Amino acid sequence: MKKCLQEYLFVNVNSCNKHELKGNCKGYWRLHIPHNHVVIYAIEGTKPNRSATVLKIMTEKEYHNWIKSC
Repeated sequence: MKKCLQEYLFVNVNSCNKHELKGNCKGYWRLHIPHNHVVIYAIEGTKPNRSATVLKIMTEKEYHNWIKSC
């Protein structure tokens, strides 16, 4: 998780399964973590000082319920 949200925050690599959410959740991003967990984060700051702020860590089941309400 740390490597994906720091070193690879703006780099597409296969080991970091992340994407921006759509609709009412726009502005939030999702990072899938192996073994059924999901991290919801937001990107803050301006170039070149942008970083990720973790908002929630949940199971995939919790994520699917959360995304329906978003």
